[in-house]
Amino acid sequence: MPTSADDLLPLPDALRATHVVVTEWYGADEVRPWRVQAQRRCDGVADGPMRIFHADGTRYVEGAHRDGAPSERWCWYTAKGELFMTAEHHGDGTRTTRYVDPTRAAGGVERLAHDGQWLREGWWRERLCDDVWIDAEYLQGARVRARPALDALRARLDGGAVSDAVTVLAGGSVETVYEGVDALLATGWTLAPDTAIALALAGDATTLHRVVPWFAAMGERAWPAVERALAAHDTTHALALAVVRTAMQRPLDARGEQLLTDALFETTDAPAHHALVAHFTAVLLALPLPQRAALVLGAPSRSAQRRGRAHWTYAATAPTPAVIDALLAEVAAMPATVRTKTPARCDAITATLSALARHTVAPFCAWLEGDGRRARHRAVVLHATAASGDPVVVPTLLSFAHDAQREARDAARSGLAALGEAARGPLTLAVAGRRGRARDLAQALLAGLGGSIGARR
Repeated sequence: MPTSADDLLPLPDALRATHVVVTEWYGADEVRPWRVQAQRRCDGVADGPMRIFHADGTRYVEGAHRDGAPSERWCWYTAKGELFMTAEHHGDGTRTTRYVDPTRAAGGVERLAHDGQWLREGWWRERLCDDVWIDAEYLQGARVRARPALDALRARLDGGAVSDAVTVLAGGSVETVYEGVDALLATGWTLAPDTAIALALAGDATTLHRVVPWFAAMGERAWPAVERALAAHDTTHALALAVVRTAMQRPLDARGEQLLTDALFETTDAPAHHALVAHFTAVLLALPLPQRAALVLGAPSRSAQRRGRAHWTYAATAPTPAVIDALLAEVAAMPATVRTKTPARCDAITATLSALARHTVAPFCAWLEGDGRRARHRAVVLHATAASGDPVVVPTLLSFAHDAQREARDAARSGLAALGEAARGPLTLAVAGRRGRARDLAQALLAGLGGSIGARR
């Protein structure tokens, strides 16, 4: 095995006077070279040819640097001497990488990061399995989306083989197929309505928002196929069919209402459902308020368990007494552990109640002064009531300012302080008409509106 620098990396004659070859080794014995690199004598900056070796001495990488940066063409070899990857450096911190080995990705652009790592950027052709390839888009080395090879996907979908497209071309990922469909549509390809419905039936609450533009664009052309799907799947696929039907913006008949209300209960406030929730929220807001409230309360549902039970995710779209009463009944029935075990759920409940209280606060005050007076989670409702910003809540909040439950009295006091100048009138009346601690608190608030009262117990 050659070990001298000249043998490991012969310098071009033009560089011999100005450059030197530096060798780095495997281990301290300096027997097995790891990397040899041409450097400028004047400043030690890598400039010129470079080689890296496998531990057995065979070549691994051949390339070059210019002014310390990788340049020109680099080649990678197996221990058997077979070329398996190349990279063309463009001088702007990017390179185009190509894999010769068919079991690896076909290649794409990479960008040099601050830590010296090359990160994939843009679209890459990658081998999924056997002869199946996908195109994957990367941003700073992380895959952000993927789609099947478009020619293969078009052939499957034109033949109506949706199941094959999902299982064979996309490894079971419906999201990957949806990405491919969008890319095909951008080329002018026409999606058949029956194929679009089959694709929708393969989706779920995390992906179905992707099909909305398809059916909105197809309009009435797709309706006969939708009617056939509604007849064939009378009691199944409510979520997918509701998405399809609402995307076409047709008036809701009794069957449409039933589909929609059942679909609403298949979505949650989980981040993965946000896009679909936004679609259904827009659909609800376009309906008359009584119809909205009925859907949110599950009135058209076939499920007895859903009927009369308000859906928290969409309740803010229907600020009616019936919806608010249903929600407050659920708050009263919530277990004591809900705040400690699911704090995010409590935050979502508070946000929904606060949104409703901004529309109408009277039901909240009535509940707090009645059935909610000793409710386990009354603090949640107090927070929402105070968030209304309506000074009419001042008497109710004052009545809880010395509550036995710390969370309740903190919610009442912070709510009173947050009302600020708007509370002046009701507080003045409270000073005149109350006695004891409630009167003292009202006086303190009047003395310094907006000041902190959290320390007064």
